[in-house]
Amino acid sequence: VFDLGKPRDLEAVRKDGSTVFVAGTAADTVWQGKPARFTTFVDVTEKRKIEQQQRKDHARFLRFAEISSDWFWELDRDLRYSYISEKFRESGGMHRESYIGQTPRALYASYVGNAGYDEYVRKLDAHEKIENLEVLRMLPKQQPVWLQINAAPVFDELGEFTGYQGTTIDITSRLETEKALKDSEERFETATRDSGVSIWDWHVDS
Repeated sequence: VFDLGKPRDLEAVRKDGSTVFVAGTAADTVWQGKPARFTTFVDVTEKRKIEQQQRKDHARFLRFAEISSDWFWELDRDLRYSYISEKFRESGGMHRESYIGQTPRALYASYVGNAGYDEYVRKLDAHEKIENLEVLRMLPKQQPVWLQINAAPVFDELGEFTGYQGTTIDITSRLETEKALKDSEERFETATRDSGVSIWDWHVDS
């Protein structure tokens, strides 16, 4: 039974035994002076295959993103958060539910002029790929946190922009370690220079 004007997907079997998916639509008409109803069917098998592959690709992305990042996220075509992984809360961020439907520009308005933020927003507006972008996050009553963002714009089969898929990693500890190592090397160089001590390597071939 078909509702007028409402497509209905059906699974059918061809004469050769293969399965095909069709979308059927019913409409009222007049046939030979009498009320009648006709139904049209469109083969949507290829469309179903594409949608199924897209779901698989998306699931693969989510698995990969969960392994390779502290949290991952998605923006819709209006650059509003449509998904944030559960790990976001563990990073010290706000409740992820409060982010859904909001834009990064609105959420981080106070970040204007901060390291990395302006470039982040510029790339989002231009629908550009974001690679290893370091952004300083500052939340009330919390220590500043350095984040590394990677994201790619998503386009549909017609080339229309549909949003972003991205990952974020907390790199604060790494940067602090690198800074401590650099400071230590500078102190060592200063100490040896002031004391007149020379350090060299001597390699003897065996």
